Amino acid sequence: MNIVSNIIGVLSFDNTDNRVSKILRQLYFALGYNTTFPVNVMLTLGVLSPYVLFQANRHDLSVVEFSAAVVITLLSTYCYNLIYIVNDYIDHDKDILLRTPKQSALQVLGQHYLFIVLSCFAAIIGAASLLWPSLLMPLVGYSLALAGLSSLHSKFQNIKLLTIFIERFTKFCAPLWLILIVTGSDDARMMFAGALLIYPFGYTMDYAYRGYIRDRLKLHQSIRFIIYAIYGITVAGLFALDNSQNGIPLALSPLASFIGIYTAASLLSAVIAARLPFNFLDSNYSPHVAWEKRRLLAYGLVQTTLLVIGGIYAIYR
Repeated sequence: MNIVSNIIGVLSFDNTDNRVSKILRQLYFALGYNTTFPVNVMLTLGVLSPYVLFQANRHDLSVVEFSAAVVITLLSTYCYNLIYIVNDYIDHDKDILLRTPKQSALQVLGQHYLFIVLSCFAAIIGAASLLWPSLLMPLVGYSLALAGLSSLHSKFQNIKLLTIFIERFTKFCAPLWLILIVTGSDDARMMFAGALLIYPFGYTMDYAYRGYIRDRLKLHQSIRFIIYAIYGITVAGLFALDNSQNGIPLALSPLASFIGIYTAASLLSAVIAARLPFNFLDSNYSPHVAWEKRRLLAYGLVQTTLLVIGGIYAIYR
């Protein structure tokens, strides 16, 4: 079996007699929990690439710093798995009753999946805190917040409009927040501010949010603008309370760079998605689903290229 077939076997629930695919599939679902992890990684790498390119342009990016930023971003995305773990646990009986299709560790690892997944989670958080002791409490707090959000989202229908917005906000902004905790740099602080500003209009963010409102909540899509307005007022209030604003003129460069690089990468991804054929998607999915996957693959391709550029610079600077 070739490498591509093994990868498909890992993420597939088709029966297979291949021992390597079976072991890799069990290992992946023990760590990644479900098949959304690669998608979330592609989306969060979009938050990392402006930081990496800006630091490289400032001639201030070493291999250690580059590797740490990538690992921290992957770690924040990994923590986001708790959203799905808690949601699936709470909705387990309802999902069986409604025959809701979900691809998760339960189907691969069996009834003891929760112990395995949470043990891996504790081990990874512990290892990360050994590398960066300052991350221990933030990661524990972040994990508890995600579990709490997922619980609220699962139990209360009337607040799903808000909880899904906050959940995706944490996924988008957490990488730079954790990098800021580790580095304490003004550049990371201002790029985090840039992420706060651009979040509602990030790549696929508004598209996915209005789709959720329309298809899942059965509400008019325009209601999202109320949430955006409340969010904008909140962010403006946080900026107004920021005691470090005396340095804002000097710090506008990383903030503007984040917004500029992120926007340019998003536009380039949209162009690639529209221009490249990705025929294998069209032959396996409906036009609507193929278009969504095409956009994600294009975005992942662009972000991987940007990070490779940053990595090459870090190695040969």
